[in-house]
Amino acid sequence: MTDFDRLFTELTTLAQRLYALPDGWLEERVKLSTRMEEIRAEIASLTPASPEGLKEEIGRLERAIREIDRMKINVISSAGGSPGGDFGFTKDAMDMNRTIDENHGRNELMARLEVAKAKLAELTSTD
Repeated sequence: MTDFDRLFTELTTLAQRLYALPDGWLEERVKLSTRMEEIRAEIASLTPASPEGLKEEIGRLERAIREIDRMKINVISSAGGSPGGDFGFTKDAMDMNRTIDENHGRNELMARLEVAKAKLAELTSTD
């Protein structure tokens, strides 16, 4: 497991924990949010520094995300059934798509893509 993978796995785990916290857990929310910012800073330091390297990284990440998306069920076209749709199947399809995302690390890839795009924008901006 690379440093990127380790950091993005931890970031995703923390985000899931933060999302699942009940209302009123302010101290835990602050702790998780602080650690997430530390991880984002570490990720930024590991991101390629050249525009060319960033463009390659962005392309690779976008291809990986497209491959994951191709595995998903088209919820709208699969709803079918009655005029109102088959909401039971729709929920099942959405759950399966969520599982596909989780099992293939789509959230981590999206976070890496966001970091790489931000870094590229920073490097190529003309102030």
